Amino acid sequence: MTTPRVAIVTASYNHAPFIPERVQSILRQTVQDFEWVIIDDCSTDATFQELERGTRGDPRVTIIRNEQNLGMARTTQEAMARTSAPALLRAESDDSLAPDFLERTLYHLEHNPDLGVVFGKTRKLDAEGTAHGGWWQSAHSEYISSKSAVDKLIRRNFIGGPSALVRRAALGDVGGFNVGSIAVSLDWYLFLRLALKGWDFFYDPKAIAYHRSHLSNLSGRIGRQMDVELLVRESYNLVHSAILYADLDAATSERIWRAASRGATKNVVAPFFVRGVRNRRLDIAREAKQIALAYDGALSELEWWLFVCRAAVVTAITGLGRKTQRMIGRALPPH
Repeated sequence: MTTPRVAIVTASYNHAPFIPERVQSILRQTVQDFEWVIIDDCSTDATFQELERGTRGDPRVTIIRNEQNLGMARTTQEAMARTSAPALLRAESDDSLAPDFLERTLYHLEHNPDLGVVFGKTRKLDAEGTAHGGWWQSAHSEYISSKSAVDKLIRRNFIGGPSALVRRAALGDVGGFNVGSIAVSLDWYLFLRLALKGWDFFYDPKAIAYHRSHLSNLSGRIGRQMDVELLVRESYNLVHSAILYADLDAATSERIWRAASRGATKNVVAPFFVRGVRNRRLDIAREAKQIALAYDGALSELEWWLFVCRAAVVTAITGLGRKTQRMIGRALPPH
């Protein structure tokens, strides 16, 4: 039996309404030489049944159901361990792909051995399926060296995770998909580790993925990740371990640590704050802010709120209305 060209892994949880579109976007790819491992993380809706119905009889697809909820990160790691293809795509169960996505990204990865990641344009879908803007809207292809990728990533995550095809050998070079129990910004940590280890990146604007943003998505994650202190500590610890793993000189390590820890605040903690507000968990929002300020002693109150405003725009389902603004105001710790 030959090894497929690409492995697709999906950790699903309570996405029944979106499963048919997700399944069809994979099964209708112009590249059909793939393996697809799906692990349902003990959904309480009809997600598992929809997955079985949509993929029934396809020998390329393996569906497993967890007996208890293990979380996005752990479930994804388990799914990856069950695959063997040289390229990996992490496909969330409520997202979608353009039909030629695999064809375009695989071409670049297979013809450029120095590439660790090929990514495309990620467009955002609202709950009704309408596409909006997204990450990295340039119309031109770009080869991004590992050094340039590090410089970009320590400031912000410029790569849409749903559009990222990763080389398995590169993943092994950084110790695998090891992101602890973090359930937000999983890809940012991985991309930073890959860039620090010297892997290059390539952007193809014609390889299009669609990422869905909706309340059940956000509330599900925030509801299952209640230990805010653990989340924030792991956020900074993962950045620190990535720098140590890269074996850099002391001056470079210090420079990257300062910038990347600020990146963790911007890319993980501030968005988590916004999600707490949107889901009316002001206790979670307050704690995220307090711990972020404690970890990053150079972070000013103004910088924090600038990060929050940016996160509100990036994660927004709709614009920040007056009600949401009032909720953010209430999330401020008492003076």
